[in-house]
Amino acid sequence: MSIQNNHDNGIEIHAKVLISRFGKKAQEDAENHAKKLKKKGDIEGYEVWILVADKIKDMKTKKTSKNEK
Repeated sequence: MSIQNNHDNGIEIHAKVLISRFGKKAQEDAENHAKKLKKKGDIEGYEVWILVADKIKDMKTKKTSKNEK
């Protein structure tokens, strides 16, 4: 397994945990966490949490598309 796969898996795991914990507010929570990190100067952390927020959005979109079929 490559480093990129591990990174992608970690992003997906965090997204799933946030969805499980916060439901519809999961994406907002990830974005807020990213903003806090950016304010503290943690750009790498900010970028990771933006990826988590994007993954949550993608997962919600796929779920919605799947339910419409």
